[in-house]
Amino acid sequence: MKLKTLFFVIVMHTAIAVSASPIDNVIFRVKINGKWGYVNAKGEYIVTPQFDHAFLFSDNGLACVKLGNKYGFVDTTGKIVIEPKFNYAGDFCDGKTIVLVNKKYGVIDKTGKYLIEPQYNYIWISPSNGLAKIKKDKKYGFVDLKGNIVIEPIYDDAGVFSNGLARVKQNKKWGYIDTTGKFIIDPTLDFAQDFSDGFAVVEIKHKYGYIDSTGKFVILPKFKSIQPLVTKNYFKVVVKNWKYGLIDKEGNIITEPQYNWIGEFQENGLARISLDYGMGFIDTTGKIVIKPNFGHVEDFSDGLAIVREYGKNNHRKYGFINTSGEVVIQLKYDCVGRFSNGLAYVGEYNLFINKCENYGYIDPTGKIVIRQQFQEANDFGKNGLALVKINNKYGFINKTGEFVGPKFEHAWNFQENGLASIKIGGKYGFIDSTGKYAIEPKFDDIDYFSKEGLALIEMKSKYGYIDTTGNYVIEPLYDYISIAYPSKHYYKKFRW
Repeated sequence: MKLKTLFFVIVMHTAIAVSASPIDNVIFRVKINGKWGYVNAKGEYIVTPQFDHAFLFSDNGLACVKLGNKYGFVDTTGKIVIEPKFNYAGDFCDGKTIVLVNKKYGVIDKTGKYLIEPQYNYIWISPSNGLAKIKKDKKYGFVDLKGNIVIEPIYDDAGVFSNGLARVKQNKKWGYIDTTGKFIIDPTLDFAQDFSDGFAVVEIKHKYGYIDSTGKFVILPKFKSIQPLVTKNYFKVVVKNWKYGLIDKEGNIITEPQYNWIGEFQENGLARISLDYGMGFIDTTGKIVIKPNFGHVEDFSDGLAIVREYGKNNHRKYGFINTSGEVVIQLKYDCVGRFSNGLAYVGEYNLFINKCENYGYIDPTGKIVIRQQFQEANDFGKNGLALVKINNKYGFINKTGEFVGPKFEHAWNFQENGLASIKIGGKYGFIDSTGKYAIEPKFDDIDYFSKEGLALIEMKSKYGYIDTTGNYVIEPLYDYISIAYPSKHYYKKFRW
């Protein structure tokens, strides 16, 4: 399904949807005969194809369009609200966007009025702060959104304001200033990062530590590397011999730097570690609770973790341990998957084809409950079905190993809406969890369903959208089509 990758690359403008919007409110950007425009969910043109490119809508209901080599903006009714006159324009955020005119950057509002005249080598806007970072004549400073210079461009480099402070570089050293330009932390640091949650990583003489917003060292700069763990209020630190340890936010040592690697803590309070040539687990106190006696370990799933035997053999065997470190399924399999819905797939390595095959499924006691017979196997989903391949055909089995529905040339896992895409007779469609066709296979290619319940389809090299019943929402008439979200229900992620 080549559409899986074809239509998710957007070079200059990106958007991430976090909540669904009714189909009736969806707008699509389309390309036909080399020109771009917009259509609504009825397939009616909002903007007839006339532009050389059309981008996604921003949170204020404006979309950037390109005409020739100039950029402007249209609204959701198709009206050109800002004439294409810029050499470049970004997405709107908080009612403003960056534009480029004659190699100089400025900022406009949603009416096209200049908030900051194009005069800078570059501009960075922080959505959470009223100041924009500017670059002029190789120096950095800050202006407000009326274009007034608040902090003169006198610095060799600068970050953006975060927690009320911005890092700046002066005379090869870094420090932090407040929004008036006053140094709160003097420029004595070899390197500094932006503040996050009240703390910042800094470097002194090739050693890293953490400071608070007063400049006080919370963690002294004595580590080769330092980074926070996502799942625990700990920092992962590295010393000069590249050994990892853990410290808390007060700088207390949780575990001395001794490991080759430390992973994230899981919900069960365990984190994977690598020590010398083996792997095991530690708890949140830093204590080794499962000795690093395995060549490899995976995170726990359904209370069991995949482990691989220790040794130099290229075909080492896999098994499973419980959270006490006890081997509950012997290390005897060439290939395994994690436990999901009470079952895990296991397989055998075929040296001649250099891949695993002859897959079956085991239960948590290690008993084979579905005999080894499949060329490929996948985890069982929430609906109790697993995608497998047998005799060069794909299908779905239940937990007793029985096939649900027919077999196909190809198939993909079920989506959250209960449908799975399949290919048969060279055509693509969708089945439901009973194996019946929910949408007959008649398309030349298909994509996954979006959160709005729409799937991109291809017919005779033209593209459109269908709903979950298989009815056309947008007929396949276009050389390109994608959803362009013009709704407050969507959060825009901007790259300035």
